[in-house]
Amino acid sequence: MKSCPARDFLDSCRVAVRDNLLATVLAVRDYPPPSFPASGPRWRVMTGPMGGIYEARDKHGGTLYRLFCLLDRKAGDRGASGPLVVLLCGGQKAVRTVMPTDTYDDARVFRQHYLSAGSCPIER
Repeated sequence: MKSCPARDFLDSCRVAVRDNLLATVLAVRDYPPPSFPASGPRWRVMTGPMGGIYEARDKHGGTLYRLFCLLDRKAGDRGASGPLVVLLCGGQKAVRTVMPTDTYDDARVFRQHYLSAGSCPIER
């Protein structure tokens, strides 16, 4: 089976973390911004080099979990049945520390790979 970074990340998380992150993604899918706030404790739009990427957020104990996503409102133009919430990859870090740079690099690479594809590569 081909590797899927977002799925690999979610599979590595505790069940409670995975469930919370996926609940956020499903809420965004069903009620996309502006209905679902883009700057709350569970879902946040990123800025700077990460601009255009969103993060689903969860915290358990002293660990913060981030699932990096892309909202593709034009996915229907590229063969999907409609807009998509694209799961790129994820990362975790201790509270009050910085996410490893390579995690952000990976998210940007996966975003570019997705956007440069001629059709929507969908992993179910």
